[in-house]
Amino acid sequence: MNKIYRHGDICLTPIKTDKKLELVKRTDRFVLAEGETTGHKHLLTAESQTEFEVLKDEEGRLYLCLEGKADLTHEEHNKIEVMPDLYVIGNEQEWNYFENAAQKVID
Repeated sequence: MNKIYRHGDICLTPIKTDKKLELVKRTDRFVLAEGETTGHKHLLTAESQTEFEVLKDEEGRLYLCLEGKADLTHEEHNKIEVMPDLYVIGNEQEWNYFENAAQKVID
C-alpha cells in the first residue's frame, strides 16, 4: 500500500506518472523546505550507502525517487521513515483573503 507522508507543511504523495521528469540531482541528503525565519529544515536523508533522485517536471514541480528507505527530519517534528517509491513533493497552502489567492504557508 502506498502511503502519503505529512511532515509539518510538507507532503510526500506517491505517484505514478508518464510526465517527462528531468534529473535535478542524485544525492543522499536533500532539504525539502527551510523556514524563512527559524532556519529549520525538512531534511530527507537516505539510509546508509543509498542515494535517491530529485526530479522535476516541465512546470518545475519536484519529485523524489527513493530506491531505499530515507528519514525525514525537522527540529520541531518527529522523524518519519519514508519507504521507497516515487513521490511528488507538495507544500501546504493557505488562502490569503487580502490578496484573494492561494499562497505557500510561511513558517
